Amino acid sequence: MTLGLFILLQERTFADALAIRFEREPDVHVVAALDATVLPSRVFVSSQVDVVLLDADLADNAAFYLCQELSQARDAPCVIFLSHSSDPECIVRAIRAGAAGWVRKDESLTRLIYVIRGVARGETWLPPDQTGEVLRLLMRGPDRDEDGGQLLMALTGREREVLLCLANGNRRRDVAERLHMSPNTVRTHLQNLMAKLDVHSALEAVALTRRLLDEDLSLRPYGRPHPGPYGRPRPGTPGHMRLRPRPREDQDPAKAKTPPRPRPRQGQDPAKAKTPRGPRPREGQDPRPPNSAEELFLVTRLYTSGQRRWRSPIQLGYAAKPWWKFRRFRRFRRFLMPVFRRFYPVGADVAPPADIDALARWMERWGLLPSRPARAVARRRLEALASCPVETIRPEVMQDRSPGEILRLPAEWEPSEAVVIAWPVLYPGLWDFHRDLVAAIAPAARVDVLIPHAIYAPAVLAYLGEGWRDDRRLRFLVTVSDDIWVRDYGPLTCIGKAARRVMVDAVFDPPEMPFGNDDSFPVRYAAHQGCASRHLALHLEGGNLWSDGQGTIITTEGLYARNFPMPPGDVRQRLLEGLGAETLIVVPPLRMEGTGHIDVFAKLATPDTVLMTEPRSVVNGRRLAAAAEVLRASRSAAGCSYRVVALPSVPAHCNWGVSRIWPSYANALTVNHRVLVPTYGFPERDAAALAVYRRVMPDHEVIGVDARIAANAGGAVHCLTMQIPADPGPGDP
Repeated sequence: MTLGLFILLQERTFADALAIRFEREPDVHVVAALDATVLPSRVFVSSQVDVVLLDADLADNAAFYLCQELSQARDAPCVIFLSHSSDPECIVRAIRAGAAGWVRKDESLTRLIYVIRGVARGETWLPPDQTGEVLRLLMRGPDRDEDGGQLLMALTGREREVLLCLANGNRRRDVAERLHMSPNTVRTHLQNLMAKLDVHSALEAVALTRRLLDEDLSLRPYGRPHPGPYGRPRPGTPGHMRLRPRPREDQDPAKAKTPPRPRPRQGQDPAKAKTPRGPRPREGQDPRPPNSAEELFLVTRLYTSGQRRWRSPIQLGYAAKPWWKFRRFRRFRRFLMPVFRRFYPVGADVAPPADIDALARWMERWGLLPSRPARAVARRRLEALASCPVETIRPEVMQDRSPGEILRLPAEWEPSEAVVIAWPVLYPGLWDFHRDLVAAIAPAARVDVLIPHAIYAPAVLAYLGEGWRDDRRLRFLVTVSDDIWVRDYGPLTCIGKAARRVMVDAVFDPPEMPFGNDDSFPVRYAAHQGCASRHLALHLEGGNLWSDGQGTIITTEGLYARNFPMPPGDVRQRLLEGLGAETLIVVPPLRMEGTGHIDVFAKLATPDTVLMTEPRSVVNGRRLAAAAEVLRASRSAAGCSYRVVALPSVPAHCNWGVSRIWPSYANALTVNHRVLVPTYGFPERDAAALAVYRRVMPDHEVIGVDARIAANAGGAVHCLTMQIPADPGPGDP
C-alpha cells in the first residue's frame, strides 16, 4: 500500500530534496512539496494525503494553527513536525494541536522515513530524550485538576470503552476487534470524545484521563464492555459480571454494599441462584484481566504487565553509557559536563592516573576500595600488584590473508579459548558485575580484559581479590576503545581450512556517537593473536546473530534496517557469503527497543532448541509470538526443525524516563559447558529461568549472575562478552 506524503517546509530547497529522496521509496508517493511561507490563509488537503510533513519553525506559530485546522478535517491526515529543536513545551503544544510525531531536522533520513511509516500505521513518535518530560507536561495539563467525575460523565459508556482500550496500548484496529465494531465506528467515537474533552489528539485524551480511568473500577477491562438498553450491561457479556465496588475514602471497607444477587428463575431455589459470569477465556488467553495499575503508560503504549505493584515502571538506575560522547549532547556539553563529572570519571580512559598514589586517590574517590583501607595500605597493595604482566595491542592493521577462503562461524557451545570483556573504567557502578563475570568465566576459559592504560591493571587485580596476580586464566590487554559493549564490535571468529581462525571485521558505526576505535578493534585484535582477518562490508553487530556452526544464522529484521538502502536480498547474500552460511532465518525485532538485536529476547541453546522470552508483554507479545512461529516453521541448514522453549518474562521499565529497558534471561553466555545466566532480583522468576536452562542444557553447569545494574544500560551477560573459539588445529575445519 502506497502512502501519500505532503511536504510543507519554509526552505523550498530542503523540501525539494526531501521529495526527490522520498520518491525512491517504493511505498511513498510525494503528492506535493510546497513552500510553507507563501501558503494561503486556509489549506485543504486531498484525501490522497496520508502524512503531512510540516515545518514547526514557521513564524507566528503558524504551524500549530495549520496542524489544528488539518486535524479537524473529516479524513484528517497524520501530521509530523520538523524542527531545529526539541523543546518539550512545543512538542506538547503540537500534540494538543493534533500532531502525531516530532522529528528534529538534524536526524537521519533513515529515521525520518521510519517515523513516517510508523505514523501512517497509527503510531505516535516523539524524541526519545524528551518523552518523559512531554508526558509529565501532558499529565500536568490545565484540565488535570478539574473534577474527574465531570470529565468522565461527559462521555458515553461506549466512548469510555474506546478511551480505555487506547489507554491500554491498543491500536484502533485492535479496539475495533475487541469491542466488536468497525474501525470507522471507532474513529467516530474517538472524534466525539476528543470534542467533549476539548483535546485534539488521542494521546492528549488518554494523558488527560489516565489517572481517572485507573481509579474507576467500572472501567477496568472486562468490567464493562458493551452496554445494553438504558446503559445496563447486556446479559451474556463480560460486563454482566457483578463487581464489588470500591469503598469511599471515608467509609469502612466492611460496610461497602455488595450488589444484590440476581432474581432466581421461575421454580428455582433462591439460595441456588448464581451470579452470571462472563464467557470463558479463549484457549491460550490469560483468564485474569490485566491490571492497569501495574502497566507502564508511555505514548499510549505499555511495556509489560508486571506482577509486583511496588516495582515502579520508571526507575532511576545506574546507566553505564558515555553520555558526554553522545552527539545529541554536544551543544549542551558546556552545561552538562559538570553533571557528568559528578557521576562518572569522565576522561579516565584518555587521561589515566599518573602514578600509583594518584590511582589510589582515584579509586578512593569512586568507591573502588572494597575494604576501605587507609590510603597508605591501598598504595602498598597497588604497588605490589603493579608488576603484573600486561600486553599491548598495537595499532598496526593486518592485511586480509584469506580473501577467498570458505569460512564457518562456530556455535557458542563449541570449545572456546578465551572470552573478551572490556573493563568498565568509566563506570564504577559496573565493577562488581564484571568481577562476578571474571569469577564465573575463569574456571572455563581464559579472560581477556581490555583496559585503556596499563595503570589500571593493578586496580582491577586489587578489586578482584586475592589469588589473581599470577593466574594465567587472566590476561590484560591495553587498547583504545570507545565503550564496553564488546559483543557488538568484537571479532566474529570463524574457522577456515587454510588459515585456521579468521576474524571477520564488520562495520560498526551506531548513530549515537563516534565508534572509530571500536570499529577497528577486530583487525587489531586479530593482528595481536596472529590470526588472519577479513572485512565484511555490512553494518552488523554480534548481538544480532546466532549461529549453530552448521551453516544456519538467525537474526532479526533490524539487520535490514541497519544496512538501508541496500536491498534485503543483497544484505542476505553478503552475510551468507561472508560468514560461510547457507540458511538465514530472520525474525521480527522487539518494539520500542533501541538495538533491534536478537539476543535481547532469544538464545540458540542447542542446534534444535531456541530459548525465548514468553509473550506476556503488552507491547511485544505479538512480536514474540510471531518470532516463535517463524522459528517453528523454519528448518536449519542441517534439515532439523526448531523447538521453542519459553523463558520467564521480566517487567520492563524506563530508566530515568529516557532509556527503555527490556531485561531478558535469554541474554546468557555459553562457554565450555558453562552457561552464565543473568538474574534480575526476582527470586521466583530467577529460579524458574535457571531451571529451564538446566532442563534444556543438562550437560552444562548453569550459573546465575546478578545483572540488575548492567541491565539499566540495555544489556546483560551476553552483550558485555565475546567468546573466541579455540584453534581447531591443522586439517580440522
